[in-house]
Formats: sequence, structure tokens, C-alpha cells
Amino acid sequence: MNIEDVKLMYEYNYWANKRIFDMAEQVSTEQLMKPNAFSWGSLFGTLVHTLDTEYGWRELCQNSTITFDLTPADFPDLEAVQTRWEDEEAAMWEYLNSLNDNQLNGVIRYEVEEGTRVRVLWH
Repeated sequence: MNIEDVKLMYEYNYWANKRIFDMAEQVSTEQLMKPNAFSWGSLFGTLVHTLDTEYGWRELCQNSTITFDLTPADFPDLEAVQTRWEDEEAAMWEYLNSLNDNQLNGVIRYEVEEGTRVRVLWH
């Protein structure tokens, strides 16, 4: 894998995220927060979970630290989620732009309850 291909995938990911936010802005706050049967409790909860996942994986890849801790309670509204997501996108681009192909194909190690995991970075 090479860094330019990974950047292309992230360009697509951020394009899709923007489309999702465009659609989320069209629903009412009541619809955004309305409880549902899906895993994250509401559309708002799903957006925060997705942000948390992107943030958590960047932290893991960049710092070998698992950090999944954002919750809907951390954000007063959709605009706050969107602002934090824009900050995360900028942080990811900064990180991606710091990598070369050798680093991308190197390994990262991190701890989980079961022990140490070793993964190729681009995975």
C-alpha cells in the first residue's frame, strides 16, 4: 500500500462525511435526537460514534493509544459535532501528510485486554 492511495480513500471518506452532515442539517433537532433501535440510540448518537471511531483510530495509529471516549453528552448540538469533526479531519490530514510509504507499511503495537496486538499501520 502507498500513502497516495490511502489519501485517496480519506478524500472519499471526507466527501461522504460532508454529504452525511448536509443531510443531517435537513432534519429537525427532534428527529436528530429521537431514540431509535439502532446501536447508538439516535442519529445524533450515530454521528458522535462515527466521529469517535475516526478519532480513536487516528490516535491509535499515531500514538499507539486507544482512545474511544466521545459521547453524545460531549456535544450540545449538531454544529458542535461538525466543528469537532472538522478539527479531526485536519488532524488526520496532518498525520497522513507526515507519513511515507515505509511508515505506512510498518507495524504498530498496542495493548488490549487480551494482550499486545501487532498490526500493519495501513490496515
